[in-house]
Amino acid sequence: MTAILEARQLSATYGTNLVLDGIQIAINQGEVVGLMGRNGMGKTTLIRALLGQLPARAGIVLLDGKDANGLPPFRRALAGIATVPEGRGIFASLSVRENLRLAARPGGVWTEERVLTLFPRLAERIGHRGNHLSGGEQQMLAIGRALMTNPRLLILDEATEGLAPLIRDEIWRTIRLVRDEGVAILVVDKTVSAVLSLADKAVVLVKGSVVFDGPPAALLADEAAMHRHLGVDR
Repeated sequence: MTAILEARQLSATYGTNLVLDGIQIAINQGEVVGLMGRNGMGKTTLIRALLGQLPARAGIVLLDGKDANGLPPFRRALAGIATVPEGRGIFASLSVRENLRLAARPGGVWTEERVLTLFPRLAERIGHRGNHLSGGEQQMLAIGRALMTNPRLLILDEATEGLAPLIRDEIWRTIRLVRDEGVAILVVDKTVSAVLSLADKAVVLVKGSVVFDGPPAALLADEAAMHRHLGVDR
């Protein structure tokens, strides 16, 4: 099976600092990959490199099996890669409806009506500007906007960070629904239990290198690795 998005021996730097070192990761059609690790281990940097926002120093990013190293971010987006960035990145001065319609790509299953059905709170605030929404509502809008592109792969960086428990539950429910629609997902989140219950595969980064890539059950069974790499005790 050809992966939607793949990195082979990918390395990247910020200035002279090596932040990704020989990364190997692949996200296949319909697969949920949990990207995990403590703060500062390179998760967001890896996402930026996969999206073309950070150039590769060495190695290669493949999109549908083809070299994407020279492909700008907007071309990767047009190929069906959508992202919900850390910090949400909504347009604060635009209304909920304007944020959604700005991203709309016709002909797919994710329409404005369906997104508003998925997130009734957004329907209630359809005319409100982005900066008048709560943090949870902004995250719903960021996810809804990404879905409006009708992606094949949805990347979520810190999917539920800073959200109230009820809102977090709603976001996880939404991610499961998107998965059930056959959309591939790469998800970063500090809620280890939620990520591992959702993922088909777990990838753990330590100092910019992959130290685990495999089934969540295998990671859960390794108590030492869970503690050492994720700070989780069972």
